[in-house]
Amino acid sequence: TVSSLHATVVSILCLSTLLTDNLLWKQPVTYPARSGLIALAISVGYFLCDIVSMPFYWRGSDLYIFLLHHFAAALAFQQVIKYRICTFFGVYRLTTELSTPFINQRWFYRTIGYTPDRRRVCSVTLMFAILFAITRNFMIVPFWWISYRALSSPGFVTARQAIPWLIVAFIIPPLILDILNIYWASKTYRIGWRAAKCLWNADWRTDIRLAHARLRRRLRRLRHRKSSDSANINLAPLATSGMAVDISEIPTVTSSSVSNIRFESDALDLFILESSSSSSETEYEPADSEYENGGPKHGGEDMLTNETSAVIRTEPSEDQQLTQRTTFL
Repeated sequence: TVSSLHATVVSILCLSTLLTDNLLWKQPVTYPARSGLIALAISVGYFLCDIVSMPFYWRGSDLYIFLLHHFAAALAFQQVIKYRICTFFGVYRLTTELSTPFINQRWFYRTIGYTPDRRRVCSVTLMFAILFAITRNFMIVPFWWISYRALSSPGFVTARQAIPWLIVAFIIPPLILDILNIYWASKTYRIGWRAAKCLWNADWRTDIRLAHARLRRRLRRLRHRKSSDSANINLAPLATSGMAVDISEIPTVTSSSVSNIRFESDALDLFILESSSSSSETEYEPADSEYENGGPKHGGEDMLTNETSAVIRTEPSEDQQLTQRTTFL
């Protein structure tokens, strides 16, 4: 939740800054955009908190990879905030957080027991893969092109004279982040491709008809409940006042009307049952192993639920590598 909140806030700040502040594009080295600096400050705080908490949940090589990522990002952003230079490049790199809420949502779905072939899981997975490709891979080329042009600008030359090691902080951290993003891209594209194939082969027509049938059933039950409540309200004053009620004036329900209502309900329920059995998007039912194990696991060892097939059992380890609470640029 904290990761998704952080990613949402800083993404909004960075996008609004890049889209509305023209001076940031004209003076990428020297112009300190206030909203961009606020976004960078929030991210530095989040990265530092995550560095402290990650050893409790992560082990092995993944822990060191994410620590390297967080240290590189926090160091680069801290230098931007301290010296008020290269704000554009920090804000530009921070737009990579656009993909984080979707991988977090995928982790939530998998944790409560949804399998990777579920429609909602595939949807957020595909969105994550698309945004990951755009913000973390495709935007690398424009970043380094703008950086190359900024290296020879008068503002950067002046800043480098005041801060001799600026060139190191300007190149090394972004290069580390790009290498990590390319490393993660192979896994991201793999699960994104599987999600796209699942959505392409899904039976959308049956699922839409099933959703309409469920909506009609809920509306019918709501109308029946309201009519029952209104009938009870009309009869309540007569019963409390002790007045005699003429039974002949109360509308009677004949056997034919009851059979008609029952037939309509049974036919709709039968359609929903048959459609659910053939639909690719059915209601989630926990597996027996979940009840035996006391529900989904949380923590650093395996934060995903037990799966029932050998194919799906390989998925949690992939999720765990991609899913930190997570922020990788």
